[in-house]
Amino acid sequence: MTKKYGAATAKKIMAGKYEIGMSKAVCREIAGINFAGVVNQTARTETWKVNEPGKRGGTFLFFEGDKLSSITY
Repeated sequence: MTKKYGAATAKKIMAGKYEIGMSKAVCREIAGINFAGVVNQTARTETWKVNEPGKRGGTFLFFEGDKLSSITY
């Protein structure tokens, strides 16, 4: 993972931390098996749902282009 993303990003992936500006590929790695799918998609935006164990409703990740723009818990 370090060779693919770099040490700082690999630590964030392993800690399960999302940050504004992360790419879809990095967010997908963090989500792992908890990735529930794409909820909404337009030409420039995507909304993903990520299920979190122990939390009801999940987390929604909003992307503009390839970058994470906001997170809703």
